[in-house]
Amino acid sequence: MIEQIQQKPSTSGREIRNFKVTDSGRAEFEKLMIKYGTKSEYVNLQFYGALLFADEFDKNKLLDLIQSQIDQAKTRIELLDEYLAITQEIPGTINYFRRMNENSRSHHLVNLEWFEKLKAEIE
Repeated sequence: MIEQIQQKPSTSGREIRNFKVTDSGRAEFEKLMIKYGTKSEYVNLQFYGALLFADEFDKNKLLDLIQSQIDQAKTRIELLDEYLAITQEIPGTINYFRRMNENSRSHHLVNLEWFEKLKAEIE
């Protein structure tokens, strides 16, 4: 995955070790970009982690990953819309589960807008 590059000893007295990414390391990097770039959980930490390395990844593949996030966000919004359409709060009570789903829908809408904007900026 990585291999150490042999260099002349440092003249500053500090130990310096340099490494380079091997071909198998690049292949693993691409595999992990696809694996974590297509995950969509409530907080897209895996996707955000993959996005940190976007400049090292093929632009078209990155656009595919972002489209995957857009598709998943739309699906989640549709499912939440279906649930919210068939439930109501009884006056004078709080349906906490419904409120959590309303909040979840709001978050997915924000994510959807962000992903669509990001995709448009990259294209």
